[in-house]
Amino acid sequence: MRSFVPLLGVALVGCTKPAASSAPIPLSEPLAIAARGAMPASRVSFTASGGFAPRPSEQVIALQDLKLLVDSGEHPRIEQLEMPLGNIDVPADVLPPSGLKLRNLALRLVEPLHPTLVHAQDDALEIAVTTPIELDWSMVLDDGTTYPLGPARTKPVQVEIAVVRDGDSVIATVNAHCSGACWSIDGVAELRDASLYAEGAAHLTPQ
Repeated sequence: MRSFVPLLGVALVGCTKPAASSAPIPLSEPLAIAARGAMPASRVSFTASGGFAPRPSEQVIALQDLKLLVDSGEHPRIEQLEMPLGNIDVPADVLPPSGLKLRNLALRLVEPLHPTLVHAQDDALEIAVTTPIELDWSMVLDDGTTYPLGPARTKPVQVEIAVVRDGDSVIATVNAHCSGACWSIDGVAELRDASLYAEGAAHLTPQ
């Protein structure tokens, strides 16, 4: 019996396999990159003028979400980029007689696009594309119903998307800037010098 115990120990040790190491997926490989959910720093800022406001005002609006889907294969493609802003109420002293209630605002790319690959390495990827950004929105009518407004588009701006490994996490960021006049709303108001920053956790799927 005593001789069986050491043999049993040897057998158990021999059957034990070392734990497989899970190396991080290199960002330089072809990947499907998806981000959902905007981190607190995500925002859009701009200068608004028009209506009956006595002077232009600086506005900062937090992004409610980030929906990003990128294919980083041989021919990179941005499949989706959408950034909901939520609702905005313009007060009556800015836009008489009763102000304006804007609903379901969201910024997005007009269509899927093929960006330029700026650089790709194991822990960082950057792509860029020049394109208009579209604003979808609706307004609340006097009877309380919501009426979709026609989409408004900026002039073409450079949109930069970076994906970076940060420890055990992968973070995707979106940057865009529009200098000068960006949107004009039927001659009633104008938005100028807009800046967009979005940040969210990304998930990688090898292609």
